[in-house]
Amino acid sequence: MTIVKCHECGNDVSTEAKTCPSCGVKVKKPTSRTTIVLGSLLAFSFGAAILDTQHATTTRQTAEAERLAALTPEQRSAEEAAKAAREIQLQRAIAGAMMLKKSMKDPRAFELTQLTVMPDGTACYDFRGKNSFGATFPTAAVITTKGKLLTQERDKNAFVNAWNAACTRSGGTNITALAQNRLAD
Repeated sequence: MTIVKCHECGNDVSTEAKTCPSCGVKVKKPTSRTTIVLGSLLAFSFGAAILDTQHATTTRQTAEAERLAALTPEQRSAEEAAKAAREIQLQRAIAGAMMLKKSMKDPRAFELTQLTVMPDGTACYDFRGKNSFGATFPTAAVITTKGKLLTQERDKNAFVNAWNAACTRSGGTNITALAQNRLAD
């Protein structure tokens, strides 16, 4: 049992009392040392994580700025062209997802489960849709580097060949979340 001052009237009150005998206000229990230590450790860990994230971001930005400064104008121009080309590939892949959704018997049932854009620009789609009988089915599609849309149901062997040639390799960029946001609009 500890005697503390009432936070309302200032009179002495036991920490075991539920209310102050003078004013009747509820007695605040003192915070235990364990709670204080754990709270401090948690706050310190959180602060350290924030500082580490900021440091890592600054380090990456500095390294990128140094890398760009070391490039010749021709290299910088080539890199900008490559970024622009990649952006076009990503936008084409999202447009393909929109096209797939519109082609469904029930576009509202269309669910894009994965969209990966390969380094060569091939877009690989895994999605779910409804058939004529109302059953939901998983399927896949590919948009080739030449812009040809091949679906698993319609293009059978051509689809399998294109999928195996491009979509089974590693190194693609998963843009599923980005495409899902655009499809929701």
